[in-house]
Amino acid sequence: MAWDGSSFHGYQRQPNAFTVQEALETALHACVGTRVSVVAAGRTDAGVHATGQVIAARVGWNHSLSDLARAWNSRLPGSVAILDVHRVPEDFHPRFDALTRTYEYHVLSHRLPTAPRRWPLQRRACWYVPVPLDLRGMNQAASLLTGTRDFGFLGVAPDGGHTVRTVLKACWERNPAVWDHNGELHALRFMVTANAFLFRMVRRMVALTVKVGRRQLTLTDLRSLRDSVGGVTPGPAPANGLVLSRVTYATPISDMWKAGKA
Repeated sequence: MAWDGSSFHGYQRQPNAFTVQEALETALHACVGTRVSVVAAGRTDAGVHATGQVIAARVGWNHSLSDLARAWNSRLPGSVAILDVHRVPEDFHPRFDALTRTYEYHVLSHRLPTAPRRWPLQRRACWYVPVPLDLRGMNQAASLLTGTRDFGFLGVAPDGGHTVRTVLKACWERNPAVWDHNGELHALRFMVTANAFLFRMVRRMVALTVKVGRRQLTLTDLRSLRDSVGGVTPGPAPANGLVLSRVTYATPISDMWKAGKA
């Protein structure tokens, strides 16, 4: 599934705020006539987007899966979309069965010293940084944040457990800007894949690597922070640039029911 997180207070249902989970469950209830809990592969903060979230629900449905997708989408707000529906084994859990998760983070930087302080056209989908950024330095910084290690300096575990994670890939790349403003804007995309993430871990990775790109932090400083005990990490980058783009499993979701029946 996918959503624009601008109007939501994150994924998980909350008593006094509108969330993606509430939208999904309300729409699904209208389709199947019973209250159903929708479980997700990962929770996201307010303002965070998704293009590859995986959710699961147990429902009674006597029609085709494509009919369910159409019915569900017809009752969802325009900022949320069910992209595909598959039948899976009853013991499937989108969070606990996931092998990896991939996030993207989008930054729009300005290459001129006379850059405007704000860029409203893409404010919901990226972090606007009104200075040039050193892409090579940001990738060197990102390489220091890979591997299996204690990432406690970047966040806490959602369940209060250990903070060791395996980051398989972390890199920055140029991403052609929708609004290049005569070539003055540079669109950059951070891609990171890990077995799991800590609370606000990706946004802190972005904040640190952008500091290196702005030459406000050296690679030596970052390495010292990474290797220190109880190091103080700058606050996270804004939520609006973050997108949950992919979740992978040992068996592709489209093949799970057939594999489970074999």
